[in-house]
Amino acid sequence: MKGIIAAVLLLLAWPAYSRAADGDTGNATAGSDGVLNPNLKFGLYIHFGVATFARPGEMGEVPAARFAPTGMDVRSWVHAAKQAGMSFAILTAKHISGFCLWASPGYDYDVASSPYKGDIIADFIVACKAEDIVPGVHYSIPDAHNFTLRGRTVAPPLYFNLIKKQITELFTAYPGMRIMTFDGAGHLSPDQYNELRVLILQLDPQCMFLDSAHDPQLASASIIKGWMWSPQGELNAAQQLYGQYYQAMAAGKPFALGVGPDTTGVIPADQMGTLMQVKDLIAQGEPPAGAGAPATSPVAPASAPSQPATPVTPNDLKRGLILYYNFDTKPVDGKIPDLSGQKNDGQATGVDWVPNGHRGGSVSFGLNDSYITVPNNDGLNPPRLTLAAWIKTSFKDPVWRRIFDKETNTGYDLTMGGGGSDLPGNTRSFQGQFCLEVGQGGGARSGVEVTDGRWHLVAGTFDGTKLQVYVDGLECGKGAPAKGNPGVNAYDLTIGANRSNPNAKFGEVGASFNGSMDDVMMWNRALSADEVQALYHFRRTPADADAALVPAP
Repeated sequence: MKGIIAAVLLLLAWPAYSRAADGDTGNATAGSDGVLNPNLKFGLYIHFGVATFARPGEMGEVPAARFAPTGMDVRSWVHAAKQAGMSFAILTAKHISGFCLWASPGYDYDVASSPYKGDIIADFIVACKAEDIVPGVHYSIPDAHNFTLRGRTVAPPLYFNLIKKQITELFTAYPGMRIMTFDGAGHLSPDQYNELRVLILQLDPQCMFLDSAHDPQLASASIIKGWMWSPQGELNAAQQLYGQYYQAMAAGKPFALGVGPDTTGVIPADQMGTLMQVKDLIAQGEPPAGAGAPATSPVAPASAPSQPATPVTPNDLKRGLILYYNFDTKPVDGKIPDLSGQKNDGQATGVDWVPNGHRGGSVSFGLNDSYITVPNNDGLNPPRLTLAAWIKTSFKDPVWRRIFDKETNTGYDLTMGGGGSDLPGNTRSFQGQFCLEVGQGGGARSGVEVTDGRWHLVAGTFDGTKLQVYVDGLECGKGAPAKGNPGVNAYDLTIGANRSNPNAKFGEVGASFNGSMDDVMMWNRALSADEVQALYHFRRTPADADAALVPAP
């Protein structure tokens, strides 16, 4: 909070900034029509900041005095992008910690407040020019240093003034930026969002403004399981990352692959190795298992990729659909209409409606006692099932927090992973992942974290013998054998919290999802891998999204 007060005092006497005439990269990504340059297909997403210097197990704010890279080599970051065949790079100018990688006048949590005295963003822009890489920066709206905006809150006026001031600083001090990504723009009111768009167009009409809340045009994934480097960090497999790249190409979206320089300021060798493996897989051009051909590809494959034998149609996805909430209209008295035609309407408690979701509106769940109840009926106890939802959260903790819940010793749930050494008897951590559980114990876990603050489609299927989970249309591993069937119970179905099992362990009772959901769906059958992949693409295409799932009148 003190960072805002200091910065806004400065803002009161802040003259209008003038746009520098020089410094253009000569390689614009977009004009005022907001259309990305089609040559920008593959880029590097560089996550670096004060959180890189967090100690193992450390919670809370990392002091600015800790930010002291010992061998900073910004040029090597950009050269890595060039080596990987990339055409753009995005640097986290301000991540969710609130720490700024530039000297922000009047602000107390930035590079100027640290022992490091270089100009990281200036070095980044220069390196991008030298390597012919289009430069961009990432700015987080949620800011743990000033305001916690997770879940419910729209940016207060005082904080919004700071956002505008810092955005203007970036464009003024560093001319030539061609991409700006906003994380957490759903925490802006419609008027605030439009004001920022106008501001950026005024500062630089050639800069492309992207965000994860309003029809996102940029797909991303991280080599690290997480985004920032940490000593205990694990890496995602190159094949999995290639699958996510391939999905982005199929959707016609550019793909940014994340890396995290370590405390020296250099991208570690293991991340570089994975980056080069992804590059090689792209060059080979073979589709991942279960994937059809992408709509566009920067490298022509050696042979034409095979298509699924039977393409999935919208009518295929309507078969067996028993619950569908798209949240596009604000609930009246907390009532959530079921668009599947099966009359499984929900009742919201402690849930906020947000007009800016993955597509259309969404709902936001708090930390506790925030949920949607669906009255029990025979149709909600199917012997086979699929559960799916678009989710967005950056929160993870030891508590197992439900996306869907209808589980005691029978039933089913789709749950955000918990666990950890701070919970006796539950020492194995699945925090940030999610899992599908059916019947008595056991389940299929994603193995992939989905707590990066971006929208992801998570899904789980049960075909009578096997549990399988998916992230963004891709299978996570080989699945797991079921240890029983869902059975039948009399509990209501709950979205966003555990309300069915009063004996649940590890703080689950009353614990809520603590994030946003959109397009919550349930089927009384197991979707195939091709159908889940098609669902991902249908839900990314506004023109046919609802037509894919809503029955004709």
